[in-house]
Amino acid sequence: MSVKKLNCIMLIDDDLPTNVYHRIVLEEADCTNTIVIKDSGQDSLTYLRLAGTDQNPMPDIIFLDINMPRMSGWEFLQKCEQFFSHVLVPPTIIMLSTSSYPADIQRAKQIPLVSGYRIKPLVQQMLTELVDAHHD
Repeated sequence: MSVKKLNCIMLIDDDLPTNVYHRIVLEEADCTNTIVIKDSGQDSLTYLRLAGTDQNPMPDIIFLDINMPRMSGWEFLQKCEQFFSHVLVPPTIIMLSTSSYPADIQRAKQIPLVSGYRIKPLVQQMLTELVDAHHD
């Protein structure tokens, strides 16, 4: 399965083993030039405020966990809403969670910034579908 090559994919998740596993999936897919991993919403926002340079490329896709300490995925999205309104091509944001709770899925569908909701873990087939669906 060949996947289109993106410039940058960002993972936002506070769980180290999940980030290690998802990095391996992304590397094996050879679908991005840069993988950015942040373990909190705050660190992600700091990165995104500086994005747009070679050192900090703007992500094409952000995989966002919901349940994180200090700032949940929902809070991150609220803070991003205004920020991304000024970005010419905002990233595709996919909620990537262990929660299959219908209320979480429904809530994500109501947020314009969110392009999809998937259950962890990220796997090759899911990655291929998402990259193909959201990036020509």
